[in-house]
Amino acid sequence: MSSELRKWARFVFAAMFAFAFFAIYEKASAATLTCAAAAAIVDSGDAQYTGGFDVTGSVTPTDACAVGTANNDQLNLALPNPPLRVNADAVFGISNWVFAEKLQTPDGGTLLTDNSVEAIDIGLSTSTGSTTGGTWSINNVWSLYDEIMLVFKSGNGSSTNPNNYVAYLLTEGAVGGSYTSPFHHTNQSLVSISHISAYVVPTVVPLPAALPLFAGALMGMGILGNRRARRRRATCS
Repeated sequence: MSSELRKWARFVFAAMFAFAFFAIYEKASAATLTCAAAAAIVDSGDAQYTGGFDVTGSVTPTDACAVGTANNDQLNLALPNPPLRVNADAVFGISNWVFAEKLQTPDGGTLLTDNSVEAIDIGLSTSTGSTTGGTWSINNVWSLYDEIMLVFKSGNGSSTNPNNYVAYLLTEGAVGGSYTSPFHHTNQSLVSISHISAYVVPTVVPLPAALPLFAGALMGMGILGNRRARRRRATCS
């Protein structure tokens, strides 16, 4: 095989490996509860207890709702690869969520307008966004991501139902909608939202159907080239 063909073969195999690696979604058994299941729990000592409130419809438009296993979705952006609580929980059966950005209230504020914590700008904003309800919007970035999730964290810790963060899987193509705090006091009044975090699952570029055939052709050309080279050497000797 000529040096040029060997270079092409190495490139093709490297590309095939990369496509195969990034095409694998890491799935794990989810440790979260659906919002409906959490609402059915009657033991107020359970961290995922919602006191009978089914908060599935608190954010629209969405396809699923889940209550996490911790109060906070816990970001540590100081690390090169921050461990994400949502991945440890495998929210919606997915464990390769990527943090995009977070909306929170400025110091002393009552509106969710501070998006200074940002890794990927998807345009998350609340146009009429108080800490108990309003409207949300993002840029139309669906060509880049397979899934987008909004995670809500309570501003009042253990005195709320549910006590843990609540996640909503956005309906594909949605770029805006409404939200109401999914958190309640025991007297049924709403609890303020501490922050809203957005997470994404990047779209995987599919492996081109012709790539294996192309790789096979290159291998065949290499084998044929080796045979011809051996014949030439045999003739010359």
